[in-house]
Amino acid sequence: GMCAADQLTVRRLVDEAAQYRAAGASVVTIAAEGRIRGDACEALGDLPGVRAAGALRQEADGLRLSTLPQSPLTHYLVTPHLPEVLSARSDGNGLVLSADAATAVGRTVGDPVETLDGTSRIAGVYPYPSDGRRVGFGYAALDVSGAGGLYDECWVDSWPLDDHIEALLLTTVQPNADADADVQLSRLNTTLGTAFDGATSFHDRLTTDGWLGAAAVAAVIGYVSVRVRRVAIASALHTRVPRRSLVAIVALETAAWVLPVAALATAATLVFAATGAPEDRATTLLLSARVVAPAVAAAALGAVVALGLTRERHLFRYVKDR
Repeated sequence: GMCAADQLTVRRLVDEAAQYRAAGASVVTIAAEGRIRGDACEALGDLPGVRAAGALRQEADGLRLSTLPQSPLTHYLVTPHLPEVLSARSDGNGLVLSADAATAVGRTVGDPVETLDGTSRIAGVYPYPSDGRRVGFGYAALDVSGAGGLYDECWVDSWPLDDHIEALLLTTVQPNADADADVQLSRLNTTLGTAFDGATSFHDRLTTDGWLGAAAVAAVIGYVSVRVRRVAIASALHTRVPRRSLVAIVALETAAWVLPVAALATAATLVFAATGAPEDRATTLLLSARVVAPAVAAAALGAVVALGLTRERHLFRYVKDR
């Protein structure tokens, strides 16, 4: 029961973290019109914990497709790794469309697409659901350009969240004392908050010390399981059964109920781990081991204490009390 409670609590925290990332809340943005150095922004993608980083600039005229001339797509000029920030599936050669735009055009990755400026190609598609993230990219086209030059924004997707990212983003802005007040730091999606401290949530969860409860209960059960047989044990001592033989018997009897419980907990953990992310399976088993191992040891200790407190000279008192 304690294993299940802890595993479900941790799985909930993992799901919350996954939801936070999937909603784009881990993407930190900085906006400074015409002052973001594309190469400096792209360089942030090499930092530890940063999944991707890229810069963008919105073009004044939308992208008009021949099939939808009256519904121009919002057109952005972006650096090579900006599509990765949006989790785009792209081969890097052509336009990267939002999923809604690709559906409206009726094309998929690799297909040619006619624009009023000529023929292009769909190099990739990125999802952009309406889950609270910033508007303007749900019906858009990304035109990948070089990292050189100046852009309007820099986006960085880092996980786990790092307080230093915002300071590093400021280094991508070309200095201009007269316009520094216009620099804006934000997140792609603020509906889930601007911070997610998964480590603190994990360490402060209610089941952190669940192993203590499991060990205490197991120790009590181990003690009682032997104590209720004190008359039989004292009688065995009275008939000159060696104490070491009684220790072996009690150890086998305790193992008969402790090991099946441990095996059941382990088997349930293996099944539960198989339903989660592969990279979390080792941690899932470790969390159960932190509960099962102390409980097994405590049950054995309780049984040993109960045996040690059972005395032959108290046999008649045990019989009388019974």
